[in-house]
Amino acid sequence: MLDIWNDLEFDITITEACKFQVRSGNRYESELHCHRGYELNYINFGLCVMEIEGSFISLCQGDCIIVSPGVSHSFMMEFQRGCDITQLEYDMGLPQKIPASFQFLQGKHRFEQIRSCGMIRGTIETLYHSYHEKVQQACRKTFLELGFAQLYWVLASVLQERGEERGSKPGEVQKSMRQNEPKKDAGLLQYINQNYDTKINIESLAESFGVSSRYIRKFFAEHVGMSCTDYITMLRMEKAKQMLWRTKKSITEIAFAVGYSSSQYFGNVFRRFAGISPGEFRRKYREGTEQTE
Repeated sequence: MLDIWNDLEFDITITEACKFQVRSGNRYESELHCHRGYELNYINFGLCVMEIEGSFISLCQGDCIIVSPGVSHSFMMEFQRGCDITQLEYDMGLPQKIPASFQFLQGKHRFEQIRSCGMIRGTIETLYHSYHEKVQQACRKTFLELGFAQLYWVLASVLQERGEERGSKPGEVQKSMRQNEPKKDAGLLQYINQNYDTKINIESLAESFGVSSRYIRKFFAEHVGMSCTDYITMLRMEKAKQMLWRTKKSITEIAFAVGYSSSQYFGNVFRRFAGISPGEFRRKYREGTEQTE
């Protein structure tokens, strides 16, 4: 990492550093968006779910995820325990040739997910506070570059040791669950992500995967941070929002497409989830898009 840091082509600039918290019992949902630079998120406490171009990734305390430039993503939180996240947005220039262990810095994958990396929390907090401290620009830049060098050295070591998966392709489901979790747990989320538009529930999932309904409830409570039913509803509502915004399908067609046999029931669920009706959401979102064009 020192060779990269000493290279004249290396440059890193934090454009934003922030923290956001969601108190227990509340729901938070960000709009789908992207950044010109990288976005690093570290989960200080609680759980959240990120959508990254069709993949849904559950994150909990001690996890870190780096989203590459230009990659659309959003946050969803609706948990009993709440969530606390430190977020760094930054631009980075790299030498053309870098060691293999640091190639994850190049942003060739949509995201890099590193599980259980609590050892980096102190460095991230230092970077956050350094960004907000009033010091001379030259001194702060050097300090931030050294901080990122330390951070990426640790992350490279962790990734190399664990051989964790890289970001999946669009439409696929991220499977890098905790190493000690059974494969059926990863398969459970994958199955739901691919079949949210069918009539699935806890009982049918338990039968398909050969586990008890109690096992599924416990898994979602501990590793996803919401009930299985709420997770399915969340996926359906997110897909419905995308279709309301991006397509000209009728609300009835969208209701059927995301797994509801009644457009009226779909409308009631959507209103509870989004606070407005599907029709109001479509008008509001499209009007906002037209104003920015």
